[in-house]
Amino acid sequence: MRLNLKLSHKALILVAVPLAFELLFVATLTYLLNRAEYEIRRAEHGKAVVAGANSILNGFIKSAMCLYMYRWTEQKAFKQQFEDASAAIPVELQSLKIMLRDSPDQKASLERLQDITNKTTTLLGQASVFTAGGENARAAHIVDIKEELEGTTAELATDMRSFIKDQESAEQLDPQAEARSRLMVQQCLAVGVAFNIMLAISLAVFFNRATTRRLQVLMDNTLHLARGEPLNVPVVGADEIAHLDKTFHDMAEALAEAARRKQELVAMVSHDLRTPLTSVQAALTLLEAGVYGELSDKARKEVTVAESNTTRLINLINDLLDIEKMEAGKLAMNCQNIPLAPVLEKSFEAVMAFADQHKVEMDVPGTDLQVYGDSDRLVQVLVNLLSNAIKFSPPNSTVTITVEATSGWVTVKVIDHGRGIPAGFRKAIFERFQQVEPGDASEKKGTGLGLPICKAIIEGHGGLIGVESEEGKGSTFWFRLRSAVQSAPESGKPGLE
Repeated sequence: MRLNLKLSHKALILVAVPLAFELLFVATLTYLLNRAEYEIRRAEHGKAVVAGANSILNGFIKSAMCLYMYRWTEQKAFKQQFEDASAAIPVELQSLKIMLRDSPDQKASLERLQDITNKTTTLLGQASVFTAGGENARAAHIVDIKEELEGTTAELATDMRSFIKDQESAEQLDPQAEARSRLMVQQCLAVGVAFNIMLAISLAVFFNRATTRRLQVLMDNTLHLARGEPLNVPVVGADEIAHLDKTFHDMAEALAEAARRKQELVAMVSHDLRTPLTSVQAALTLLEAGVYGELSDKARKEVTVAESNTTRLINLINDLLDIEKMEAGKLAMNCQNIPLAPVLEKSFEAVMAFADQHKVEMDVPGTDLQVYGDSDRLVQVLVNLLSNAIKFSPPNSTVTITVEATSGWVTVKVIDHGRGIPAGFRKAIFERFQQVEPGDASEKKGTGLGLPICKAIIEGHGGLIGVESEEGKGSTFWFRLRSAVQSAPESGKPGLE
């Protein structure tokens, strides 16, 4: 059964599964360590109990020995040692009882040990009294309790050894159990590390198969869309990647539909608008020339305005068609070695009437330089740049063209003394439909397509185009082309000044 998990669910699995294993692993290790510590504490407790019992037995033996030595030598040092050893026995017994207060199975042995200890302590006390008396008292009574003291001491030693043996059996740490516990910890560590590695690899494979591979499909789709190729089969699933892939397919279909409608619009503009407008322009030209009879001044004025607007519409359609060709990579270029002078002359002639209308002078130099390019397309570029310079130049000013040759490149500049271009617009004006001022489209009759077309043509020649400007002092539009001696299109890019 296939699980349709979202990316958030998969991320939760990637975090929760290792976390759950780590918690389980830590809990297991904690249990094993606590068990080992418990066994060690049992062993230490058993050793302490055995040491306490041995201390009591040694105390009795030392008391008896010191008592006998005092009897025969009457040295007070032995008596003091006897008293110290006797006083320490109850203290050791009380410590032993405290250590065994949580061991009910040792209660009977402890009570028996305490009875014998009390009895032996009493006999030692009596013996000390008799020993402290005169010679007759010692002679009369020491023999009476000697046998009883020896028997009690022997019984105490026997019970104490039995108690110690039982305690050692009950409390000692089993070496095999200790080895098994150590082995369990080692095995748990080894299994935990191995499982953790396997879990990490499994989750990585799961994530790679469930996410990375499907993301690669999306990346491939972007390349296919850019190249106009069919997309991959839609990604299966219900997560965000599947939804994104579906949205991408829908977008690709929408783009294909938009491209189809755009082609229809271009075809309609090219055939259904430009051809009739060209006929209308020709008819208006004939009317203005008086071919169909003389017109009144008012009628001639209206015909002139209509012809101008028709020409503007035809130019706009031509610009739109050029933009479409640029985007499709079909902007034809017939590049060859050409002299630059005829290009400048044709451009000047094309805008001469426009310059007279705006009362702007033009300064076009003569030159014998040659460039590698398409003559008609370069005329189109210069006409656009000159028209813009004339439109934005004040009356009675001059638009100047300069030509320079540097390191295998030829730079052409169009210089005006208009209002200039703000720094923030010097790159934007080479994008489609961009105007420096909102009113330029109506006041200056601009479309915002001329400079983008110039940029496409110059870059199609392998050159560069740009602008230098200062607000209030004018602008200098320039483009740079290969000189005729560098006719190979792969000769490199021109350098910037």
